Amino acid sequence: MKVGVVVTAHWSDNIRPNGNILLKKFLETLYAECTYDFHVYIVDNESEFKLETPTEKYTYIRIDNQQEKGLTGAWNVGLDLAYSDGCDILINCNDDLWFDETINKFIDFIILDNDVDVVYGPVTNGILGGRQLSRGPIPHVMDVKMIPSDFLGGFLFGFTKEQYKKFR
Repeated sequence: MKVGVVVTAHWSDNIRPNGNILLKKFLETLYAECTYDFHVYIVDNESEFKLETPTEKYTYIRIDNQQEKGLTGAWNVGLDLAYSDGCDILINCNDDLWFDETINKFIDFIILDNDVDVVYGPVTNGILGGRQLSRGPIPHVMDVKMIPSDFLGGFLFGFTKEQYKKFR
């Protein structure tokens, strides 16, 4: 079971002066805590400076003009490459996340539930309102009838390769 972890990062004086520090902490905690066979796809969304990268299990992708496709365009580039590389589970992340052992529970849940019509995400403190204080991940079914407060935030979400193939 190969997990593709896509992270979009940006480091510049004007937009994100701490971008390299955030990415470094993201990578340190992911490599320390994730017990799955994973590969990181770092999508550099037009950084002014060269981002520091890990020494193993990663692919670096640079977008030279983030105005062309925006943030979701960067997500799509990374997710498509992870899918093309044969990853079974695809996870998209912001670079300002820190991981603990619960990243493995999140991946476990995706594997065990394995619903092709579901995008999985963590329960948060209400970034977009809606559900909170759950005892585990809540799958959000891809349904256009959902009310906006039940949509996942883009900071972390995951799905199976079958879900990606069906809905990409």
